[in-house]
Order: sequence, then structure tokens, then C-alpha cells
Amino acid sequence: MMASAEFVKKLTQMVQGLIAVESRQGGALWKLKNGMG
Repeated sequence: MMASAEFVKKLTQMVQGLIAVESRQGGALWKLKNGMG
């Protein structure tokens, strides 16, 4: 079983990677999220 801290670290890296991809593509996901939120 993966340690909790290690899981959080991997999850954070994955999220940061998705954010980087989104910002390169114009941030469509963020615009949608901001529009909904």
C-alpha cells in the first residue's frame, strides 16, 4: 500500500501536469470551471 504522503505527492504532480497542459491549450477547462463556479 502506498504511503499517504507519497500518494498526495503523486496526485499533486498529476494535477500540476494537467494545469500546465490546459494553460498551453488556452485554459479552456479553467474558463469553463470559472464560468460554472
